[in-house]
Amino acid sequence: RCVEVAEGDWVWVVGDDDVPVSGAVEAVLRNIRQYPNTVVFNYSSDIFRREAEIVTIGRADLLYRYDNLMELVFISCSVLNTREIRPHLMVAYHFLSYSSPHVVLMIAAAGEGGVCR
Repeated sequence: RCVEVAEGDWVWVVGDDDVPVSGAVEAVLRNIRQYPNTVVFNYSSDIFRREAEIVTIGRADLLYRYDNLMELVFISCSVLNTREIRPHLMVAYHFLSYSSPHVVLMIAAAGEGGVCR
């Protein structure tokens, strides 16, 4: 429900056992300022290392370009644009039993032309 009740334009849900690396907040804020219309920022982690930036446009590009969709499932690595994803909450709620409604939100919000980084 974080996305549903958040008052800000962005939501970063961090798992209770995850610790952001030093400088993470500054990097997130810098990316938001530089790319304010991005649907989701998905960052590398110790578990899912990414050597190069991936920028996708639309849901098909998002699904084809990610080598491992678990990168999206690991919720602490994603910062979500609430303006872009809130319209898709009902679709995500249909997938609550899969424990990945946030991934459904990202894919649905990417639509035909949404940018994900």
